[in-house]
Amino acid sequence: MQVLVKGKSKAFVENANSLARTGPLWVFFDEINTCNHMGLLTSIITDRSLYGQSLSDNLRFFAACNPYRLRKIPTDAADAYASKEYFYEEQSKLVYQVHPVPEALLDYIWDYGVLSPLDENLYTQHMVTHSMSNFAESQMFAEMLCMSQEHIRSIDGEHSVSLRDIKRAIELARFFRQSLESRAALKTKRASYPQADDIPQRSMVLALVVSYQCRLYRHEDRRKYRENLGNIFAKFKNPITTQGILEIFHHDAIDYFNRMICGDDVAPSEALLENMLATIACILTNIPIFVVGAPGSSKSLALKLINQNLRGADSNDPYFAHCLNTISRFHYVHVCGSTKSVSKGNEVSRDELEATSYQISRAIGRGALLVQRPSMNHIELADVGIKIYQKEAANRNADPPPKELFVRLTDAFIHYQKSQSNKNFHGLRDYYSLVKTLGKQGLSREAMQNGLLRNFGGAPCRNSEVYHEFENVLAMCHTNGQKRDTSDHNILEIIDANLQDSNSRHLMLIGDKNSVVDILNYHLKSYDMEAVVLWGSQYPEDNTSDYAYSILNKVLMCVEQGQPVVLTNLKAVYGELSYIRLLH
Repeated sequence: MQVLVKGKSKAFVENANSLARTGPLWVFFDEINTCNHMGLLTSIITDRSLYGQSLSDNLRFFAACNPYRLRKIPTDAADAYASKEYFYEEQSKLVYQVHPVPEALLDYIWDYGVLSPLDENLYTQHMVTHSMSNFAESQMFAEMLCMSQEHIRSIDGEHSVSLRDIKRAIELARFFRQSLESRAALKTKRASYPQADDIPQRSMVLALVVSYQCRLYRHEDRRKYRENLGNIFAKFKNPITTQGILEIFHHDAIDYFNRMICGDDVAPSEALLENMLATIACILTNIPIFVVGAPGSSKSLALKLINQNLRGADSNDPYFAHCLNTISRFHYVHVCGSTKSVSKGNEVSRDELEATSYQISRAIGRGALLVQRPSMNHIELADVGIKIYQKEAANRNADPPPKELFVRLTDAFIHYQKSQSNKNFHGLRDYYSLVKTLGKQGLSREAMQNGLLRNFGGAPCRNSEVYHEFENVLAMCHTNGQKRDTSDHNILEIIDANLQDSNSRHLMLIGDKNSVVDILNYHLKSYDMEAVVLWGSQYPEDNTSDYAYSILNKVLMCVEQGQPVVLTNLKAVYGELSYIRLLH
């Protein structure tokens, strides 16, 4: 039993006490020092009483507790904390979030310590040998797992990995092997993937990358990890190289991506491919996974594509429809951060558990969704393939090569994001939307200016900053007609462009007066659209969770009917709107 709630602990012990009337009964309390009612459990274990009522002599209590251990922060991490450049901040100095054990329980505690490296290696070899029939493969995989454990510990500390990680990697290797064999057996019109001769090695690589590499934040740490894997492959006379490890993961992720219906404006970026493959593997093996990353790092998009394409027998792809026949459908639950909403989401999922395969997506912090993926504060953007409109032959020589322009555009964005006055005000979503605009309208100066205004504009003091950073990119774009001054733009024209674009992003207007709502209504009526305006206030009744749910239900109805909705002064629900964005 894992102790969580005081009332449940009381009911559990009362039930055990009634069962103990027929004979001896062992009662186990797991992670006893993580609960907030240590006094009650101390009374049960030491005094054998529950709220003054004696317990049966047939009850035998034993418990497990986590160690009270301080977290060691590496020197480079401490320096990064001071410069505010570290990718996460620990909420506690303790390795485990525990409470002090009462003195009455100290006499009952037996400290087993931690596994030595030798003992852990022996356990690892034993676990791998029992899961793999080929002795040579099991020896190689066991050595890779031992190396992976040490590599993660050298970066994140001794507490960061355990035998649970070994077990997860073995389960993932088994899953990937079955998945690769099923896909290899399918006869499809496109090129066959994968080749059947190296499936065992591919399954090992994929399992190790998902279990260990995806946890690493720095690219240098990832590269070093792949080099260590490559050295082990070479030691066992296997032809897979360091570059081959990267290619194996990319090829498998691309294969999953190509089996999905993704839409013309979805590019297979490295972040999307990694999030998607790791999430699919963990869902199908019932392994919890957290997708952590900056806004725009394809967390929500990966979950959306999975939810749309993995539909059991109703899936469009033969592999998803026939080989994944254990999935009837995904029960997708969106939970937004608070303790109350998380509990409701878990209750819904528990009710659906027997009938469906499911996934719970939880908004953590600022409305992110559920990967075991580090933050992307250090941005390295992949190339984005864009369809460029065909132009007259006479203009081709005058235009810059698209690849050169997008390299300049990427560099300009990265520099702008690091130097912007308000940190994280603009991010990857704004960049992706700009790229999509250029893909639709071509590489003209006018398209670039409109894309910058719609995605990076808004604040008068920010427009000059944006144009300054992207000035070199604007100079490379060809001009259709008369060149327009960068400061010459009309806010109403930008609003009209957003309303006319059926694939546009959600529109946010900031103003000092309520005239903003009147302007929106006027422009919407000119397109024969009637908006639903929802108002908020500072009254206490308008800031409750029930009121927020009622507003979200109204928004959902408008989304389903394709009706524009205007939200005004509704700060209580703005953080919950990430789910609405997924439905767009």
